[in-house]
Amino acid sequence: MCKEKHATAVDRAIMPGLQGGPFMNSIAAKAVAFHEALQPDFVHYQKQIIKNAHAMVNACNELNFTLVTGGTDNHMFIIDLRSKKINGRVAETALAQAGISVSRSQIPNDPEKPWITSGIRIGTPAITTRGMQEAQAIEIVGLIDQAITYALDPEKLADIKKQVHQLCKQFPLR
Repeated sequence: MCKEKHATAVDRAIMPGLQGGPFMNSIAAKAVAFHEALQPDFVHYQKQIIKNAHAMVNACNELNFTLVTGGTDNHMFIIDLRSKKINGRVAETALAQAGISVSRSQIPNDPEKPWITSGIRIGTPAITTRGMQEAQAIEIVGLIDQAITYALDPEKLADIKKQVHQLCKQFPLR
């Protein structure tokens, strides 16, 4: 008798409590997303995102950046900045001042606090959306390297920001 009472209480808590019905806006959003994903242009866009990520990884390797996984199979990668003698928070701030958006990111066994970090995460969908390809991805890594090198030099960061804006003007958002 006691088991049945507990089973009924659990059943009532799960259905409809935790499970509930699907929202129509969620169903519609998924339908639209799946339709977009089936389009040839979307497939091309996704492939370009990966090509841009690979180009950036190769450029990072050439500039002696340490990549957490050694490379990437998707749209993003994480750079371990310890060899560059800079932490993630300082790098993120310097890059923002240079007009480049990245996210500070912890690395495995990160010696820094979670709000400081030893790494940054870089993704390629935004540049790909603008129409940039491998050549621009490589150019951006060069700008990232300069911004990290001159992270505490506001004048140099302002010069880098001008270069970033010039590149973005060539590839405006549509």
